[in-house]
Amino acid sequence: MNSRFRRLALLAPLMLPLFFVGLAQAQTVWSQTANTCVVDNSDLNQYDQDSFGFRHGRRAEGTILARCPVTNPLDSGADPGWGTLEVVYRDPDGRDDRSQVRVRLIRVNNGGNTDNVAEFDSDEFPEAADPATQSVTFSHTFDFDHGAYYVEIRISRESTRSENDPTVFLVRLK
Repeated sequence: MNSRFRRLALLAPLMLPLFFVGLAQAQTVWSQTANTCVVDNSDLNQYDQDSFGFRHGRRAEGTILARCPVTNPLDSGADPGWGTLEVVYRDPDGRDDRSQVRVRLIRVNNGGNTDNVAEFDSDEFPEAADPATQSVTFSHTFDFDHGAYYVEIRISRESTRSENDPTVFLVRLK
């Protein structure tokens, strides 16, 4: 038997666990459809309850708000290592301020204080009439033992015209 092949055969059992650890870390993603988030009580009559995305109702304008609780997909409670907030959305006027999508990842500590971890603002990107996916990166060590996290979705529109219909379809942490 070739000595190179013999060395590979001896190393394979040691390398295999490393492959699976890397694979498990790469698959740690949290995602949420926006229409399943908790709508703010003051906006219950303002959003489209039949939509597959979170958006204004037909006759509503102004700002509507929903919150999505973030859970840790790791059973161990360890830091999932997320560093990207991804948003799938539509903002038909892009950088104009007639419509806007804002998504924030927020940490609440055990004392009830909040901190912004990451923020997405559709007005920083070009027009997205069809669903677009944009990401913002951040650096944060997640600590689910001493706090909790949620994603806040704010959608604003100036008028009820159909061409001005900002929507969030889903949010992800990866």
